[in-house]
Amino acid sequence: MLLRRIFPEWKRILFFVSVICLPVSGFSQISNFRNYSVDEGLPFVEVFTIYQDVSGNLWSGGYGGLSRFDGVSFTNFSPKNGLPNHWVTSITEDSRNSLWIATIDGISNYTGSKFINYGVKDGLPDKYVNCLLRDEKNVLWIGTAKGICKYDGEKFLADTSSGPGQYSILCFYQQPNTSRIWIGTSNGIYLSENGKYTHYALSVSSDDNVTAITIDNDGRILAGTSDGIFRLDNDLFRLIFTPAGFDMPSVNAMITDHNGVVWIAANNGLFSYDGKQFHGYRISTNENSNNIGSLFLDYEGSLWLGTHSGLYRFRGEGFTSFGPSDGLTGNFIYGIDRDASGRLWIGTEMSGAFLYDGDHFVEFSRKDGLASNKVNAVMKMDNGDMWLGTDRGLSIVTNGKSRNMHPADGLGSDSVNVIFKDRKGRVWLGGAKTITLYENGKFIPYHIPADANSIFDVWCLHDDADGNMWVGTYTGGLYIFDGKTFSDGSKKIGADADSYFSICEDNHGKLYFGTLDGIFIYDKTGTFHIDEANGLSSELIYCMTMDKEKNNLWVGTNQGISKFDVKAFNFDGDIHITTFGKEEGFTGVESNSNGTYLDSNGVIWFGTVNGLMKYTPTEYRTNSAFARTSITGIKLEYRDTILPNFAELSWNENNVAFDYVGICLTNPSKVRYRFMLEGFDPDYSPPTASRNARYSNLPPGTYTFKVISMNNEGLWNTTPTTFSFTIATPFWKRAWFWTLLTLASLGFLALVVYLRIRKIKLQERKESETQVAMAKNELKALRAQMNPHFVFNSLNSIQHFILTNKSQDAGKYLNKFARLMRVILNNSEKSVITLSEEMEYLRLYLELEEMRFENKFSWKIEIDDDIDADFFEIPAMLLQPYIENAILHGLTPKKTFGHLLIKIHLQGETLVCTIEDDGIGREKAREIRQLSKRKDHKSLGMKITHDRLELINRLHGSHLSLTITDLYDAEKKPAGTRVDIFIPVS
Repeated sequence: MLLRRIFPEWKRILFFVSVICLPVSGFSQISNFRNYSVDEGLPFVEVFTIYQDVSGNLWSGGYGGLSRFDGVSFTNFSPKNGLPNHWVTSITEDSRNSLWIATIDGISNYTGSKFINYGVKDGLPDKYVNCLLRDEKNVLWIGTAKGICKYDGEKFLADTSSGPGQYSILCFYQQPNTSRIWIGTSNGIYLSENGKYTHYALSVSSDDNVTAITIDNDGRILAGTSDGIFRLDNDLFRLIFTPAGFDMPSVNAMITDHNGVVWIAANNGLFSYDGKQFHGYRISTNENSNNIGSLFLDYEGSLWLGTHSGLYRFRGEGFTSFGPSDGLTGNFIYGIDRDASGRLWIGTEMSGAFLYDGDHFVEFSRKDGLASNKVNAVMKMDNGDMWLGTDRGLSIVTNGKSRNMHPADGLGSDSVNVIFKDRKGRVWLGGAKTITLYENGKFIPYHIPADANSIFDVWCLHDDADGNMWVGTYTGGLYIFDGKTFSDGSKKIGADADSYFSICEDNHGKLYFGTLDGIFIYDKTGTFHIDEANGLSSELIYCMTMDKEKNNLWVGTNQGISKFDVKAFNFDGDIHITTFGKEEGFTGVESNSNGTYLDSNGVIWFGTVNGLMKYTPTEYRTNSAFARTSITGIKLEYRDTILPNFAELSWNENNVAFDYVGICLTNPSKVRYRFMLEGFDPDYSPPTASRNARYSNLPPGTYTFKVISMNNEGLWNTTPTTFSFTIATPFWKRAWFWTLLTLASLGFLALVVYLRIRKIKLQERKESETQVAMAKNELKALRAQMNPHFVFNSLNSIQHFILTNKSQDAGKYLNKFARLMRVILNNSEKSVITLSEEMEYLRLYLELEEMRFENKFSWKIEIDDDIDADFFEIPAMLLQPYIENAILHGLTPKKTFGHLLIKIHLQGETLVCTIEDDGIGREKAREIRQLSKRKDHKSLGMKITHDRLELINRLHGSHLSLTITDLYDAEKKPAGTRVDIFIPVS
């Protein structure tokens, strides 16, 4: 590279005297720069600062505020959210994971929910803050336009020393594993150590602004200025490089990666310095993208660039792309091979072939003698010739001159889609429905037997260990050629595909067929099919190649490329597939047929629809860092909320949702998640790309939500991110409630038992009182039956019989009277007696009354034949009062002879006792009593008997009842009385 920038003469002299001369390589054709700008949600295009917090979020600041990137989306903050100014210059984080943001109008502390702003009034020496640094003691260093200020967590202390405090502070750098802090100022560089400052002037210009500081692989301090990079040697900073090959060599930022490579951001591109030479990288054809203001290395090893065209992510030179801007104007690439001089020959769709010597692309097309500008296949022959298969024949290039072959020269077809060299060194060509063998200087065509109307082309050839040639076609299926005849290859391997574009073989003799239906793996044991379900980026397979050791099969599809682990598959049958697309740097996206070439050093070249891609295995960086998983949000009952860990929720707050993110900035689209709710789920969920989980109607209990994430390389977190919470048990399900309810129930039961016992006792007392009342009533009845009139009259009757010399009748009466008294006394001890006992008592009573009233009336007792008098029971002495009433008040006042009928019969379930007389009737008897001198006489027999009935019914719950019916003759004159007593049969 020539030095283009003209330095002042004294600087040029000093430069050539003191500069350590180092080689500078050219710009690399790099496309593994992933851009994030306003289209992706970044609120500004000029990025001044970049920082990654402990959770993995990438923060950037620029002329437009502050932005947080989680790998999927940007969240933006501005003065509307609380920032002191929209111009953000620096970002860092303290030990409490609290973010500090520098602006041109003071600094701000972001706690995660709000911004707390500080300015000159709080102790800052100037409101214009350029840079921030948190040292090993968690002291915040603040570099302003007027010196340094330190914040110890409580107050801001401005540095008033005569050191860097009087200059504009442009950058900080803490030397690893030391307390030494290097300070870049508008007056060179200062070292802070043990509370003292040491000033270093730069050897070329003592007043240069020091905008960046880092350390190289040898442990020497580097300082970036507007005139290049200075290195500290023997306490003197010497200029070691001015990127003369670039128009704007001003250094804006520097950072050293884990391999000791120093990365330099300049106004005109990105540089790397490995201690020996510098290398330049072109970010984009857009010059704003090459104006780089800030650099940052994330924890996955990716380099982030803050440019005037947004953010860029760079993961090294694993994938390199070449296209029109590099001189490869035909960017639809097919066949690739190297010639004898090591130049790469590249077949294109419309521009012929291109030769690449490592620096430049040279076109070789029809104007140079090619048969056609569509070059499908390229192969170097043993004699150094290059064979190019086109759609109009075969071109053989010798020493830059082309000879073209057609069917007239022996080719089987005018189109040559594939060129293949078999194990015997013979060359085969594939075209339209034919394959052509080149042997001993002659072309021998073989036509594939097919329907005359069928149209298909041969696109791939491969010979197996048995000497058979496998012929893959587009829309014509697969064939096996044994040298004489063609057979159905699709049937042989058991595949139903009709298009085959590539065939490969591994070290175990397995054949791999790339089709539009995935990959078919075949050997004599059988066929195995691989498709998108196994992890292929697509099932449309256009090209394949084995790597140098044949441990991996590289597969080109219409959706990027996939790497299939052949070694693992042959070892234990496991399928391991890694996909590569734009995020990994494979910007070609769609591969083309024949579009692979394996270099002797293991580099793989891919022909794509968007140019030439180079894969360098030694340069590709795998990501061994876990995705950093965070729970970003919680919803309760479908509403966003903020909850502390181990939160206690009420019983009805049982619909909980979690939002989470696993930050893998290398390729966020490949992040997968597994989650579980411990206490509810038996195990983790299957892998999912979803970033939220919802649980509804959770029962009361203690739960822990766990989530793990997988990075782009398939690496899962070993420690889950967790959030614990408890859903309270409803009061009606809690132990104290059930204890209280149990006690209340026991108390209620005790109360019920108490009241029941009390009721029983009351009932018993009532029954006792009833029994006493009945006993008293019985005694009353007994006394009523033995009333003085009855006894007196009986004794008078006996006296009358004696005085009238009727001693026999007197004896007979006395005998019956004694028997009646004995029966009465016997029955008085019983509450119920049999019907036969009742009848015995009544007969004695009626016989005495009949003798006493000297045949004044007759009586009769009738009992139905279906009544067993010894079985049925009735209350004792129940009928006698009604019979007595009929004799005394109905029959004896009657002037004529009377009749008394006592009839007992069954009426359903009721025993009916009827007492019927033909006496004077109740109305006449009532008149006689009113005219009688004994108006004060009360007949208590009927009243006592009525009370007995009520007592019996109350005591036993029975339904004894009676009716009294007045009888009349045909002339409607009183003709007696009938009493019906109804006794239910139990």
